[in-house]
Amino acid sequence: MEKEEESIFDEFPIVKIKDPLSEVTRKERRSLLGVSILGLLVVKIGILPEEITALGIKFTVNEQSGLITLFVLIILFYLIAFLIYALSDFIAWRLAFLSAVTNSIKESRKQPVKDSMTMEDGLRFSILQKKWATIATPTSVARAFFEFIVPIVITLYSIILLLTFKLQ
Repeated sequence: MEKEEESIFDEFPIVKIKDPLSEVTRKERRSLLGVSILGLLVVKIGILPEEITALGIKFTVNEQSGLITLFVLIILFYLIAFLIYALSDFIAWRLAFLSAVTNSIKESRKQPVKDSMTMEDGLRFSILQKKWATIATPTSVARAFFEFIVPIVITLYSIILLLTFKLQ
């Protein structure tokens, strides 16, 4: 019976599912999604103001076009900020994973693994560890997709709709 070949990288589910975003990046992500959703509302519902009565300002079609351009620039600013912060956090998240791998290898060379456990306990522990490690990888990928890719897709969709929006 051949033993399944395991990668040393499969042993670190906790680091894989750790929150990849810092608080600063999470705030940028929230702002980016907020302004992107507003952009979608402007296009899909048509909530672009024609006038601001409290200030006595009335917008012409050209001025409304300028507002859309300004809105796109604001969204691009938040997108760039999010990309910079997210890339930094993503790299830190992966470096933490590699550090955990390195530390585990160093520790395994110092002492026998699970020497204080009975064989039955060790088997149970190994089964549970394998089960959670197996679930951690797809969870990690899904979280990375949700945290990093989804906001960018929503933002790009909003920008495209705003740039192709025709004023009436």
